[in-house]
Amino acid sequence: MSWDEKKQGYWISAGSVGSRKHKKFSLWFWKKDKNQLKKVKDITDIGYAEGLASLPDGRILVVDDDGSILTHGANYSLIKTETSLSTKEKKCKR
Repeated sequence: MSWDEKKQGYWISAGSVGSRKHKKFSLWFWKKDKNQLKKVKDITDIGYAEGLASLPDGRILVVDDDGSILTHGANYSLIKTETSLSTKEKKCKR
């Protein structure tokens, strides 16, 4: 979960750690002042997100690792949010 100062709400990743076979986590946004929770449907794959950070330029850094491949490191994604809560920018493996 990460606070977004510009949007005045929280970015939340959610998913079941017990059902990792074919289901990825989802990205949600909780608008604090309206107490409104919305699933971001434009972003369909954030892996098995273990951390989120709102960046000053309006993007979200998502770090994910499914833990099933012991020799591979975590992945990260940079997601643009300033327009329509869409557009996954890139995904890199480290």
